[in-house]
Amino acid sequence: MPKPGGWGQNVTKKLATLIGKIARFALYPLAVVLVVSATYHLYFANKIIPGVVLGGVKVGGLTLDQAVSKTKQQELATKKEFTLWDQNGKNYSINLAEIDLAYDWDLGVRRAFEVGRTGNFITDTKDKLAGFVKILSVPAKYTYNKDLLGGQIAQIRSAINIPSISAGISLAKEGKLEITPEVYGKSLDEKALYDTIRICLDNMDRTDKTLAVEDDNPQYTKKDLEGIINQAQNIISRPIELSYQTNRYVLQAEDLVNLMRIGSSNGKAEINIDKTAFENLHTKIASDLNKLPLGQVVKEQDGRVLEFKIIQNGLEIDRGKMYTRFKQAFFGTEKSFAIPVKEIQSSKNGTEYGIFTLLGRGISKFTGSAQGRITNLALAAQRTNGVLVAPGKEYSFNQAIGEISGKTGYATAYIIAQGRTVLGEGGGVCQTSTTLFRAVLAAGLPITSRHPHAYRVGYYELESPVGFDASVYQPSLDFKFVNDTSGYILIQAATDTTTNTLTFDIYGTPDGRKVEISEPKLYNVYAPPAALYQDDPTLPKGVVKQIDFSAPGGTAEFTRKVTRGDELLFEDTYKSVYRPWRAIFLVGTKTN
Repeated sequence: MPKPGGWGQNVTKKLATLIGKIARFALYPLAVVLVVSATYHLYFANKIIPGVVLGGVKVGGLTLDQAVSKTKQQELATKKEFTLWDQNGKNYSINLAEIDLAYDWDLGVRRAFEVGRTGNFITDTKDKLAGFVKILSVPAKYTYNKDLLGGQIAQIRSAINIPSISAGISLAKEGKLEITPEVYGKSLDEKALYDTIRICLDNMDRTDKTLAVEDDNPQYTKKDLEGIINQAQNIISRPIELSYQTNRYVLQAEDLVNLMRIGSSNGKAEINIDKTAFENLHTKIASDLNKLPLGQVVKEQDGRVLEFKIIQNGLEIDRGKMYTRFKQAFFGTEKSFAIPVKEIQSSKNGTEYGIFTLLGRGISKFTGSAQGRITNLALAAQRTNGVLVAPGKEYSFNQAIGEISGKTGYATAYIIAQGRTVLGEGGGVCQTSTTLFRAVLAAGLPITSRHPHAYRVGYYELESPVGFDASVYQPSLDFKFVNDTSGYILIQAATDTTTNTLTFDIYGTPDGRKVEISEPKLYNVYAPPAALYQDDPTLPKGVVKQIDFSAPGGTAEFTRKVTRGDELLFEDTYKSVYRPWRAIFLVGTKTN
């Protein structure tokens, strides 16, 4: 029989021995892992971990200096451009030398060295193991000029893009409408192109690439419009006539076609009124019919208005009603209607306009002017006299005085046109705009459109330094300003033929603004060219007639500063470049 406790002791001893062996075997792999890990970290302590590729260059296992050297050598050996192919086999180049491309390999290598060294045990371990079986790609670091690259892409865009054109309706012969067919287009996918370029730069990849080009389909096709061509033909079959008192506006077939816009409803094409074309029509008619309210300062003392009154209510087109009636005429059978207008009512004393103080005054002299010139400047002054400009609104001199022509009352006098002083309708009106310009300057109001004359005009320097003039020539040249005050602005003009003086006063609500205008500087002064004498067979021999007058050239410049307390509201500079002007004489050669 075994001794008591002997069997249990043997089992325990054997078990302990077994556990010891198992522990020794288990520690061997752990020891191996620790040794391998220590060897790995020791070997790659100053090197980039395996598998890292920077900008398309294998840098795993290299020191920082070795990696910088290798990437720089690879850049030198890499092409400076790559080719892009479109769907038609045409190629385009992106020239990297012309976009100021600069790689920063020092920065890129530091970023590559950080792979596996982020401090996150799981991420770093995964990257270190993955580097033995796959590429760990790190994009290169670089800079380039975006504008220069954009210029190259713009050239590719202009060569590839073909804009689509929707089918349309046009007027053919004999008042018949026809459908112009659609055009299918192409469009460069610029986002995809930029992504392609970025990838190429990231990896120093200069292999050929394919451009992404998208179809640009028209919104409407000929088939879409076949269902509305008959309706369009009915719309233009008769002209539309708009009228107000003696004013008539007749819209013919061509006008009505221009007022059409193709739209869609429930997926089908339909005819609408083109809002832009209608707005242009409204603006044209409004320039004839709309009348601003007219006011008058009856009494003032030391610049303070003692009595103001409305002398004429304003008139304007009721735009909403006009559109409704036009739409009825456009799509209906009744093709004529009266233009709806509404009167701009004012109180008897006009206190709501805020005309309390003289804000600015402009003066000019017309001494020596011909009668036709005086007639014109006085007529223009009369037609803008009393105009009230609402807060926030822009004043237009051309709109205020209306059309300048013989049929509107203007006489023939000398004007500047096509580089010469010639007789024309409305000569002298520029003195009116010049005088108003001076008043607006003094009032401290923002000027949005002002044009100097082509040459210096003696009339404008009788009561003013050089450079304080404003030319107008309809419809291109206009004088405009904005009322940026809290109340209305009143323009009041007076023509005194006894003293040959034209005066403009600007009235409104004072807001504490102060105006400082510098003395003008005159530089680059040129003497006028020698006089020119031209034979004229229509003048009797021996007769000499001066038709143009000399003036020195030069550049005049002054500034205006508008402040309120310590606040600078705005500061503007007015520069006038005057050409030297020669005198021209006609010499008669007629003998009988």
